[in-house]
Amino acid sequence: MTPDFHGHLDAHRLYWLHIDQVDSPVNLLSEGLLEAFDEALVQIAQRHPRGLIICSDKPTGFIAGADVKAFGGETDSRRTRDQIRRAHRVF
Repeated sequence: MTPDFHGHLDAHRLYWLHIDQVDSPVNLLSEGLLEAFDEALVQIAQRHPRGLIICSDKPTGFIAGADVKAFGGETDSRRTRDQIRRAHRVF
């Protein structure tokens, strides 16, 4: 897991995945966070849980939205489309 994610498998074999983006007052969906989430899901799947519960450790909500600063200057529409498709595949 990465610093933004931590979790545990409980006695019922449910995996509790917590998101808590380090150094940010809110969780923002960025390319880096999406990559870390994808890696976390692969690691969790290898443990064969009965289910997965995803929760936020931020008191203000789950994910505030996309990190617009990360893609605000993007001019390649194909790259933007690819990033959106990848996010959909991971989720």
